[in-house]
Amino acid sequence: MSTEAARIECEPMPQPEYRCRHLAPPCLRRATRRRRALARIPPPPPSEIDKEINMLWMIMCTDKPNQAEKRAELLAAHRKYLDGKNDMIFFSGPQESDDGSRMIGSLFIVSAPAKKGAEDFIYNETFYQAGVFADVAIRRVRKGRFFPERIA
Repeated sequence: MSTEAARIECEPMPQPEYRCRHLAPPCLRRATRRRRALARIPPPPPSEIDKEINMLWMIMCTDKPNQAEKRAELLAAHRKYLDGKNDMIFFSGPQESDDGSRMIGSLFIVSAPAKKGAEDFIYNETFYQAGVFADVAIRRVRKGRFFPERIA
């Protein structure tokens, strides 16, 4: 086979035609113009809500042994305190033993701008002031998956 017979002649690919002097396709030009225009727009002024960004704080409290009677005595005052803090409570509830027969602590998830807000919440809480808790842990948390419809 000769070298001329093996050579395949290809036609050049047609170049897309653009209707302006730019080399980029129209969609890229529009996107670039949009990005440049958005870069010139100043951000909106912060609203009152945006000025104070709250974070979620988990407060996990473990009871001292044999605190059931003290808890029962203070329950009304505890609920009254929580009612006054409804604006910052995301979730609250007692911790129970594995068999559900007794309460062994409390769990609060509160919204506050800083850890100090969560500390103020628990340090003024009725059970804390009465000495019911053996241990209190405060940790910052972030809401991930949330399925309130699954709660019975």
